[in-house]
Amino acid sequence: MGQPADRADGRLVLEHRLKELIIGACRVASVRPEDIDAGAQLIGGPGPLQLDSLDALEIAMAIRREFGIEIEDLNDATAAFASIRELASFIDQRAVAGGRLDA
Repeated sequence: MGQPADRADGRLVLEHRLKELIIGACRVASVRPEDIDAGAQLIGGPGPLQLDSLDALEIAMAIRREFGIEIEDLNDATAAFASIRELASFIDQRAVAGGRLDA
């Protein structure tokens, strides 16, 4: 298992990847990854993305393609889509448990 600093760096890298993935999947070219607060509400909240439930579906499909992780349960989806930070945590937990991500 990696050192705490390595885990933190890995999480920041994952959050940045997710920002890029969301920008691409939801076609919000006017937003840069650094414009997005990782702790801000992801769906339906204020901020530069202005995402809705259809965007959440696009993000879920992009996550499946990119990471091989399904977000099937409504409770999981609600928790995961709370913020970029929560989405990164969800992916990290699922990927590490399944041996799919070096984060």
